[in-house]
Amino acid sequence: MTRPERRTHRRSTLFHDAPPRHGALLAGGPGRCHTPGVADQLVVAAVLVDDLVRPSRALAARRTRPEHLAGRWELPGGKVEPGEEPVDALRRELQEELGVTVDVGEELLPRGGPGSVWPLTSGLVMRVWWCTARTGIPEAVEAHDAVAWVDAVSINDLAWLEPDLPLVDAIVARLTAPPH
Repeated sequence: MTRPERRTHRRSTLFHDAPPRHGALLAGGPGRCHTPGVADQLVVAAVLVDDLVRPSRALAARRTRPEHLAGRWELPGGKVEPGEEPVDALRRELQEELGVTVDVGEELLPRGGPGSVWPLTSGLVMRVWWCTARTGIPEAVEAHDAVAWVDAVSINDLAWLEPDLPLVDAIVARLTAPPH
């Protein structure tokens, strides 16, 4: 079975108004793990799915700003504030960005396993969790103009922010995994 071609373009991209990304990607490029350094800003994101045990679709959010990111898709989330726990930041960001409260499941770990983070740019790293909406219906509230539920095939039809592409591959693997 051939995989549909993923639509992307190769200009500099950001995740949540951060410094420019590519050209400065950490740990050797997309899909590589990175152990966070003292100066790294932590970003959290959610793979919001319809079911934590047997997910069949995930939520993507389309950016409205900054201008050079407008129209690109990402996983919802944002920066962890000083003194804030990552999961608390995730819950706060999803309430602000999508208007939902969530149940947080397992962390989606990069290849390096526990203690590793997903590299975004020099000085910006991300942790990601599987989540389901507990209350509310996800809608574009802040920083996004659209949300879309996508399955393992339609996820590749979206123009994702480049740093999220390794995550898209991991999401597809989970959405197509046989039941346990």
